[in-house]
Amino acid sequence: MVWLTQRFRWVLLAAAVLLLGLAVGCVLVDSSRCRWRLEADYRIANEALVLTFSRAARTALIRGEKEFLESAARMIVAGGAVSVQIVLGDEVVLLETSGDPPTDCPALAGIAELEPSAAYDRFEGYRLLDVVRPFLSSNPNPSPVGYVRVLFDPAIVTGQLRMRILAGAGIAAGSAGALLGALWLVLARIRRRALPSEGDWRTCGGVAISRSRKLVRVFDEEMTLTPKQFELLAHLASEPGRVFPDVELIEAVWSTSAYANSSDVKQCIYTLRKRLGEAVIDPHALIETVTGHGYRINPPGPDQRLNPI
Repeated sequence: MVWLTQRFRWVLLAAAVLLLGLAVGCVLVDSSRCRWRLEADYRIANEALVLTFSRAARTALIRGEKEFLESAARMIVAGGAVSVQIVLGDEVVLLETSGDPPTDCPALAGIAELEPSAAYDRFEGYRLLDVVRPFLSSNPNPSPVGYVRVLFDPAIVTGQLRMRILAGAGIAAGSAGALLGALWLVLARIRRRALPSEGDWRTCGGVAISRSRKLVRVFDEEMTLTPKQFELLAHLASEPGRVFPDVELIEAVWSTSAYANSSDVKQCIYTLRKRLGEAVIDPHALIETVTGHGYRINPPGPDQRLNPI
């Protein structure tokens, strides 16, 4: 039955590794999709914000309401923007920053060719969302004469993504654990059906004997014995430590043989010890000869195991 126990462990280990790999893979795939979706939503929302602000800024600049612009820019910075910049021609009309780097955004070249844009880029080592809305002239052929530029820090997206990853990892780990637990129960049931029930076994230290199934396990290692060897071992193990004389062993094991004698007992003891020597260090200590009286079995402890785990 050792092969079954070992296979049971290997199957559980392989299932655990497989389920863990699947869980990690699912979390990684979901986090990648989630990042793309969250960043897309963040970009669209801030594009709309800058569009609204640029329209209000154009009107405020025409009316000379600079205080209104400054107030609106401060509100945008307070809402998560790193900087708000308004440029007309070569002049920076307004610059409001959060005080965190980058505090100075390089001017955009080629104002006449500006188009609305929004992209994630790096400034001084920081990954930021750069949203630009050009100001158009009011002549019949409008062209950009300036722009509104807002840099946003997508840290909020990172925080949301981290929460999603943690939640996903928790769900994946819980699911994997539930599946592994279910698999363990199934395999344990299969193993219990394959192994004889505990009530069917008589144990003598590291030796276990099932009379109904004619099975012997020594330190969980199944051993094949001849009928005489099995009956002799089972009779000795029925009362560990007790000395059984040859006469009693002959009656118990060779009851149908009218010519059995002490030589048969001695020969069977010899072959039984040889067989048990494949699993125990000292089979003579396991089945001890008590000179002039008979034989007894001494329950073997872990120190007698020939092949330690």
